[in-house]
Amino acid sequence: MSVEQKIIDNSSVMVLKALASRAAKAVKEPATGVKIIVKGAYYVIRDCAQVTVEYLPLKLYGCYENPIEELKGKFTKHEIEVFVSGTLKKPETKQLCSLMLLDAKQKNESTNEIPENGTDNVNFEDIYGDYGSDSVNNITEPFELNTETDNTSTIVDVLIKAFKAK
Repeated sequence: MSVEQKIIDNSSVMVLKALASRAAKAVKEPATGVKIIVKGAYYVIRDCAQVTVEYLPLKLYGCYENPIEELKGKFTKHEIEVFVSGTLKKPETKQLCSLMLLDAKQKNESTNEIPENGTDNVNFEDIYGDYGSDSVNNITEPFELNTETDNTSTIVDVLIKAFKAK
C-alpha cells in the first residue's frame, strides 16, 4: 500500500474518504452511471476525477488535526522510500512530501526548543535578548523542500523518524 492510500484509509473525513474509490473508477470509466449527451462532458468527468485522485491525499492530510501523531506507525520504511522517490515525478506528491516534512520539522523544533517549564537555563537578567531590537541577522528562513538539492535519503530519514515507520 502507498503512503497516499494510508493517508486516505486513516482519515476520519468519511465523505472524502469514500470519494477516493469512486474517483479512481471515474478516471477509467467516466460514463459510469450517467448518460453522456455532450462529448466534452466525458472529458470533464474524467479530468475532474483524475485531479481528485491526484490531490485527495494532500487534501485529507491537511484535514488531520495532528497528522504526525495520527499517522505515527502507519507507514513502512519501504512505503516512505517509494513515496519520496515519487516526489521527483509528480507535483502533487512533491507538495504532500513538502507538507509532511514541514510538519516533521515543526514537531521536532517544538520538542527541542523550549524547556518544559519555559524558564530552565535562562539568564533572568536579559531573558528577552535581542527581541525587539533592530537586528534582523538571526531570522530563520522558512523550511522548503528542494528536491533538486536536498538529499532524498535525508528526506526519507526525516519522514521515517517523524512517523515512526517500521
